[in-house]
Amino acid sequence: MRRPTGQGNTIHHMSESRWARWGAISGIVFVVLFVVGFSLIDFPSGDDSVAKITSFYNDNGERAQLIIGCFLLTLSAVFFLWFLASLRARLLEVEGPPGRLTSIAFSGGIVFVTLLMVAAAVFMSVAANITFGDEKFGGAESARLLPGLGYPILLIGGMFAAIAMIDATSVLIIRTSTLPRWIGWFGFVTAVVLLFSFLFFPLLLFLLWVVFTSVALYRASPPGVPAPAA
Repeated sequence: MRRPTGQGNTIHHMSESRWARWGAISGIVFVVLFVVGFSLIDFPSGDDSVAKITSFYNDNGERAQLIIGCFLLTLSAVFFLWFLASLRARLLEVEGPPGRLTSIAFSGGIVFVTLLMVAAAVFMSVAANITFGDEKFGGAESARLLPGLGYPILLIGGMFAAIAMIDATSVLIIRTSTLPRWIGWFGFVTAVVLLFSFLFFPLLLFLLWVVFTSVALYRASPPGVPAPAA
């Protein structure tokens, strides 16, 4: 027996609503995993002595903590992609084709995720080679250089890409009120502060922006589904 068209549309909208809400929540999951993973990443600085660097990478516990932290960072990037897809759907619905601002926001988010995953891989490269490749610590020079490549170069580059994402999103929020307008204004402030990403405070504002936007997306009607009547 064929399902009535109206019933099929209702089921489809319920399914879209469920997935859209899960996509919104994934932004909060990203923040939790990012904070936990970032807090576990602790390695010697480039100014430390060769003896200290060698001792760190020869310690199984230190290597394991570093690898777990980097794994959580990579996992957080996966959840950010889900959040980004939900954000793109919401922005494209209110902007309409060709969706230039939506494309800027989505592209900025993709670059951020890519650089975050590369930074995590760089952070754990030496420890992972020793632990999983059954290799001995080869020397302090690469261990000095690689963390510096991950931060500040890669992570700050990712934060700069996030500026494009936040700015484009904020413009559409202010223009269309698809999400609370105060999130748009907060996004502009966050984007300006992220120009100083070499400090720690801008990162906190970025994470707050993701949380606020995730909650707003969760409370909003899913794309293509009309809001319930008052």
